[in-house]
Amino acid sequence: MSGAPDYSANPFVAGPQSRFIPAPDLGGLLGGVRQANPLQDGILLSPQEQAALAGAPRRPDTEITVRAKRVGIIGGSADHMFETFDDGLHRYIFRGGPSWPFLHAQVDPMEESPDFHADSRVLYRTHLPGQTAEQAIAPAQRDAARINSYGSPYGGFTSNSNTVIGDFTERQYGRRIGDKRTVGYDGRFGPPLNPFLP
Repeated sequence: MSGAPDYSANPFVAGPQSRFIPAPDLGGLLGGVRQANPLQDGILLSPQEQAALAGAPRRPDTEITVRAKRVGIIGGSADHMFETFDDGLHRYIFRGGPSWPFLHAQVDPMEESPDFHADSRVLYRTHLPGQTAEQAIAPAQRDAARINSYGSPYGGFTSNSNTVIGDFTERQYGRRIGDKRTVGYDGRFGPPLNPFLP
């Protein structure tokens, strides 16, 4: 037998068929199938199978973003930081601020947060694979409860919303997120965190 084999008569080998669409290779899952396939087209799925695959449950992946928005009460010379958690189904915002005369922190569904729809800039973005937004906000909820139980005074430029996010990002990501416009991000407040507490 000389030349390339003719696979057109074999219904199990991928070939041009008008009602079938080549399946996408989701994370290399079809790599083995494609290696065994002489035409390297992978398996074929009907439009109905494609639709079922598109609607299949996926592992959660939460996008976490630290944002900063201009603070209007001081003429826009400083920014207020907050953090968003979004898994595509549920969205939350973690933020700090004053509850005069104390520092206050809270986690809200995004649409209920004072920072919802804020014109903001991105300072940091990461993904937390394998966790829903509800799971991803658990450390922020613990932080908010801890901060609110301290009764620390709101310090304007030294103990403020940016301090809340700075402390949180340092513990979660290994560095304090912030810049020269996010005054207070490098400050610290309250008693030191007990390393044996969750």
